[in-house]
Amino acid sequence: MPSYFLIAFHRASMKYYEVYLRSNGYQVEYIEATQDISDIRSLLQTFKTIGNTPVRPGR
Repeated sequence: MPSYFLIAFHRASMKYYEVYLRSNGYQVEYIEATQDISDIRSLLQTFKTIGNTPVRPGR
């Protein structure tokens, strides 16, 4: 299976999960790969600045 199919599948599953979380009362911001904040260094700095942490399932 070509890698672009896997990338498309992963994005679709994450967008579905975004809708699922929203429907269960979570506040969600989906970050597109083309956004500057998608760089993990920027993302972690943003979390630190706003005092927010990523969701960790099972915790």
